[in-house]
Amino acid sequence: MMTTFEVWAPNHDRVRLRALGNDHEMSPIGDGRWRVTLSDAGPGTDYGFLLGDDETPVPDPRSRWQPDGVHGLSRLYDTQAYEWGDAVWTGRQLAGSVVYELHVGTFTPEGTFAAAAGRLDHLVELGVDLVELLPVNAVNGTRNWGYDGVDWYAVHEPYGGPDGLKAFVDACHRRGLGVLLDVVYNHLGPSGAYLPRFGPFLKPGRSTWGELVNLDGPGSGPVRRHILDSALMWLHDVAAESQSPIRRIELAEFRANLELALGKLPPRVAQVFQLYEMEERPNNEVCQRLNISESNLWVMLHRARKQLRGHLTDWWNGDSPQDHRSNVLNH
Repeated sequence: MMTTFEVWAPNHDRVRLRALGNDHEMSPIGDGRWRVTLSDAGPGTDYGFLLGDDETPVPDPRSRWQPDGVHGLSRLYDTQAYEWGDAVWTGRQLAGSVVYELHVGTFTPEGTFAAAAGRLDHLVELGVDLVELLPVNAVNGTRNWGYDGVDWYAVHEPYGGPDGLKAFVDACHRRGLGVLLDVVYNHLGPSGAYLPRFGPFLKPGRSTWGELVNLDGPGSGPVRRHILDSALMWLHDVAAESQSPIRRIELAEFRANLELALGKLPPRVAQVFQLYEMEERPNNEVCQRLNISESNLWVMLHRARKQLRGHLTDWWNGDSPQDHRSNVLNH
C-alpha cells in the first residue's frame, strides 16, 4: 500500500520520517511543508518525525492515533474501517434539549468509552437528549479533565482510542441520544506539547491557561487551518452522525449557506474575508492586493465575521429567509 506522509514544519531545513525500521528523508514542497511516500506503510504502521538533526522522533501533529501516549509514536489509522450502525439516525435539535455533561474517566469505575456505553440506558431514563463529552483528545497520563490536551486530532487511548469513541457515539445514536464534544484550542497542555517544535503555533504572551496560540501573528494561517481541520475532523470522522447521509447533507448545506452569506456582504468586505480567512493569505498580502491599510483590514474582517455569524446562526436555527435545506434535499 502506498502511503504519503506530509507535515508542516517551517522551523526546520531538514525533516525525516521514521517508519518501518528506517529513517526516510522528506522533500520540501513549499510553504514549510515536507512530504515522502512509502510503498509498504498502511493502517497500523507506527511512525514519527525527526526534526533537523534530532534523532528522537516526535508524534505527527495531525496524528489520529497515539496508542502509546502523547510521547510515543503515531500510528496510521483507517478512518473508514469502522462499520457504523446509525444509518437511521437523523440528529437532535439543540434548542429545548436536555444536555448531560459526561466525563469519560469518572463516569464509571473503568473510565472507558465501552463502560460508559453500558450506562446509556440510565441517561435515557433520566430524560437526557444530548450527551456532552468533556474533551477526549490525547493528554499525558491516564486521567485528566481534558483541558491539558496536546494532540488535537487523536482520541485519548486509555478511554478506548478512536474506535472506542466511534462505538460510544454509535451506541448513543441507537438509543436516540445525540453527542456533543467539548474541544479546546486556546492553549496546549504542559506535557507532550510538540507543536511549537514544528512551527509558530504559539506567540508571545500568556493567559491563565498558558502560552497563547498564534491565531493572528506571523505564520498564523496554517495554525488556523490546523484548528479548523481538527474541528471538521471531529464532525466528519468521529463525532455527530458523521457517516449518515444526513450529515453529508448538513455539511453541503453549510457550504451553500456560507456562499449565500458571502454574497450578501459588500464585495470589498467579502474579498477580505475570502483572502484572509478562506485562502489564509498573510495580512500584508491582503492589504497590498486590495490596496487597503491594515487598520481597514481588521475593520472589514470584524464586519464580515459579525454578519456571517448572524446569517449562519439564523440558518442553524431554521430562521434563514432563504433556507437551502429543501434545495439540498431535492438534489
